[in-house]
Amino acid sequence: MELASVSRQLCHGIGFSQHEQAPMLRLRTGENWKTEYLELNRSLSLVVGDLKFCLGYITMNRDGSRNVLPCPKTKALRTGTQCESCRRLDHSKFMHHFHKTGEAPEGMRKYLEQPHFLYIASFAHGATKVGTTSTQSQWTRLAQQGAVIARYIARANDGTAIRVLEDLVTEHVGLSQQVRQKSKIKGLVGWEVDYEQLDAINGQADQPGPRLLGRPTGTGNLRGPAA
Repeated sequence: MELASVSRQLCHGIGFSQHEQAPMLRLRTGENWKTEYLELNRSLSLVVGDLKFCLGYITMNRDGSRNVLPCPKTKALRTGTQCESCRRLDHSKFMHHFHKTGEAPEGMRKYLEQPHFLYIASFAHGATKVGTTSTQSQWTRLAQQGAVIARYIARANDGTAIRVLEDLVTEHVGLSQQVRQKSKIKGLVGWEVDYEQLDAINGQADQPGPRLLGRPTGTGNLRGPAA
């Protein structure tokens, strides 16, 4: 099944850049892109459809930059986030296993050569996870994750080393590397945990960091809900 109506728009998530005036909702109809800025006190009314659709795949250039390509057929999905065709073409799948397999396209290898950071992120319902980000995504990653409180706790010279550290935190501290999107949204809607409680939860999760990883190199907290 394909996206039936030209009036429907696919949501490609929230973009958040220090170069933009505000966080922005990225929408697409066919090949036409539209940006809705999520400015303070602005209200948006959306009708969410029953079906999910494949948003496409990522390829890496030789210099380590990436291309975000839409699904050629905009296929509807029963499970997952990509159709089978886009999943086969996607280069980002190599990122999470390269430190174990050593397999990745040249562009992904180049991307992973840059410094990477390890973070601890806590969400509105109190769930906390460990994650990684590159230098080029460091400013935006936490907001796009939907974190309310977060800390950077370590820096490594490349993406391979930082993912080894991520696995060690999961193994020895018990922090998950994933939080389901539905639970993030449910937490933001209910908002049962306040900032002080979330900061305490996040800080407590961060405590094992110095013993496992050396001196933390955090850049402070992300305070306030992501747009």
